[in-house]
Amino acid sequence: MRVRFEHSQSSIRLAMAMLAVLGILCVSGQGEERTKASIPKPPKRIVGDYSWSSKYQTPPYTAKQIPYSKLTHIIHFGVGIETDGSVYAADGFLEPDLIREAHKNGVKVLVAVCSNFAPVDNNPDLTATFVANLWTFVNKYGYDGVDVDWEFPAIEGNSFFNLMTALRATFPSPTYVISADMPSWLGPGNAFGVPQVDGYLDFFNIMMYDCAGPWTADGQLNSQIFWDASDPDPWSASPAAPLTRPFADFLQAGVEPSQLNMGTPFYDTFTTM
Repeated sequence: MRVRFEHSQSSIRLAMAMLAVLGILCVSGQGEERTKASIPKPPKRIVGDYSWSSKYQTPPYTAKQIPYSKLTHIIHFGVGIETDGSVYAADGFLEPDLIREAHKNGVKVLVAVCSNFAPVDNNPDLTATFVANLWTFVNKYGYDGVDVDWEFPAIEGNSFFNLMTALRATFPSPTYVISADMPSWLGPGNAFGVPQVDGYLDFFNIMMYDCAGPWTADGQLNSQIFWDASDPDPWSASPAAPLTRPFADFLQAGVEPSQLNMGTPFYDTFTTM
């Protein structure tokens, strides 16, 4: 496996996004590092997205500031895929304190793959190479699983399904957790293969944020749960709104309610009009 480290100040615009949940997930650990501490846990699955670049922001947000006792899972953003199938991690990405403190508090840490997925798109051989390298990376640094942030697979082929099957074959349940960040629509143009991938994932993170921004004609709610009756232009926002729509789509596709996470933003979005 080749892991290349390069310094990068680019931010992933996810300082800390909480994923509120509709269910409880119990996943067993492995080895001394993975042992759960005997501490009270949240009654439902609560996932926090933590970006490695946030520690370089002003003010910085580091692993020491994460409220571990309020979480069940942390998704650590993020590593990428090289053209040869190796794992790419920026200089400064690795944080042993993150893994150590999370495991001390009984919290699982998943490494996020948020990258240009072109190398593995419709390429089974390179997909297998990447998954093997990711296996080495996860076990070397003590992660508990993988989150896939593929925005977005091409509608031609079964690339996302093939990646999910390869991941689950390599990262068996319940020892390892696999999740994926999902758009809120399952209609035309969606190539995630729900419900075909359902059996390979522990949970789905529905991206219920960035519903409005510079692309909308007027100011709107960033992460609305219900339609705003006074919104003069509601249909210009993302299909993510309202919350009832994506949840209905996933439930209709056969996904269990306990597998659905509502992704909500814990960051500020500013738009100059």
